[in-house]
Amino acid sequence: MSVHAETNGVFVALRWLQKLGYLTLSVVGFAIFAASLAPDGTPDFRIYHHYNGFAALHDRSALDIAAAQMQTFFFPGLDSVYYLVFEALNQQPRLLNALLSIPYGIAAFLVFSMARLFVGTRSIITDLLCAAVAVMGLTGAGGLPTIATTMSDIVPGLPFLVALTLWLHLEAKGRHNLRSSFALGLCAGVSVGLKLTLSPIFVGLFVAIALRGGLSRARAGALQAFVFGLGGLLTFAAIDASWLLGNWTTYGNPLFPFMNHVFKSDYADHSPWTDLRFMPRTLKMAVFYPAYWAFLTTNLAIELNMRDGRIMAGILGAIILLTSCLVYHLRNPKPSDRNGVISASIALAIVVLIAYGLWEKLWSIYRYLSVVETLTGVTLLAGLAQLASVWKKEHWAFLATAAVIVAIMTTTQYPWWSRAAKGDLALSVSLPAMEPDAMALFLDPYAYSYLVPTFPSTVKVVGANTNFIRPGSWGKMQAKAETAINGHQGPFWGFEYPEAFPGEADKTLAFYNLERDGECAPVVSNIDDRPLLRACHLKRK
Repeated sequence: MSVHAETNGVFVALRWLQKLGYLTLSVVGFAIFAASLAPDGTPDFRIYHHYNGFAALHDRSALDIAAAQMQTFFFPGLDSVYYLVFEALNQQPRLLNALLSIPYGIAAFLVFSMARLFVGTRSIITDLLCAAVAVMGLTGAGGLPTIATTMSDIVPGLPFLVALTLWLHLEAKGRHNLRSSFALGLCAGVSVGLKLTLSPIFVGLFVAIALRGGLSRARAGALQAFVFGLGGLLTFAAIDASWLLGNWTTYGNPLFPFMNHVFKSDYADHSPWTDLRFMPRTLKMAVFYPAYWAFLTTNLAIELNMRDGRIMAGILGAIILLTSCLVYHLRNPKPSDRNGVISASIALAIVVLIAYGLWEKLWSIYRYLSVVETLTGVTLLAGLAQLASVWKKEHWAFLATAAVIVAIMTTTQYPWWSRAAKGDLALSVSLPAMEPDAMALFLDPYAYSYLVPTFPSTVKVVGANTNFIRPGSWGKMQAKAETAINGHQGPFWGFEYPEAFPGEADKTLAFYNLERDGECAPVVSNIDDRPLLRACHLKRK
């Protein structure tokens, strides 16, 4: 072996050690931060994440009816994993949080790796800038407040970020082929399989692949996009087919209850069952929606007040990038060494713009932008770097990117979701003793399902008054609940939150001809700041 070959081998090994060091630093940094936080007590944990995992692993389908409200019917795959992790580490909440934060550290490293594609010659300065881009992407108002919680979109979005990172690097080197398209489609499809609301960003990459060759290579781009989509579809089917088929055979709607205006299952109202609270209210708002929460503290796109300029910066970066690339190609029609990087940057811009556009059209719920949010800093950097290269002022791109990062990170106001109280346990619940043959009724629309794993395993649970079914509502699911409650021969327990839902429990009890039997007992947990919930023994009138 020549000295030159040995030297190259040493440099390759050093580069891999450097990457491993960056990855380790990123993972450890996020783990330390997550370990300092309280355990998961977010609204979605209470409403359905914890219960859905428990129900899937313990087959509660024959015992419970809409225990987790409408969300009972969501895909439970990732929730099952979460439940197992919580059960295993419930007595070690800091370790639990650190473990749940690992996807954030990996995602930050992937964003860092993407950013390095667009800085030209690498140095300590450019690596620091790329690290700042990664930190910006993973500390947005969508992603950071949900770190180490089951609400996080970063966890299911990680396979897509892996696929996108590999795609951009291969594109920059001109090394794509049908096999790589198929393999990356398989990887990206995992994200869609784990969470359907990540489909817009998958579509964004699909379109970017289709357009990568321009008009001159439209057929080749379309073929690669088809193979990528096929890979994603196969993975999605492998993950979700059983769930979709189960919904179809049970309810006549594979996405039950969503799109029920199309499938018209008689188990629920024939409506879309989508949350439209956060949709833009005017055409002007639709066009400038990211600016509203970039400059104002608002809850237009999320349940809590927030302010974050990341999405606006990412969209502007994508527009600058596409415009600068057009100018560059008009000035430099001949191929150059930069063409691969330019092609990769165009793909990134297309992914961000299409993912955002579809998000706004379908949901406009800010949390669903968490994965797009991770790409905003790198898109801004790529756009400014391309603009600077047109005007031969590369260093200005780095200064401008750093200035924008500082401005955004110092003005961000986070929607900090509720968490459990810190203590020796991640989840602690104290309930009155329930009989093994009892039926538990959730008498108002509060989120009670997280309590169910602490019930005796034979207790039946009915969400009698929820966001899905309620006394007198239409559909076979309500009829099923009425039959189960009216036919139950054992004792009843009712759960209620009178302070938040005054009178709701009384309406439910009256509908089912039930009443409270004696004093109610408080439900004590580390999820609630004080005993707000109560469990009441019930009897028939």
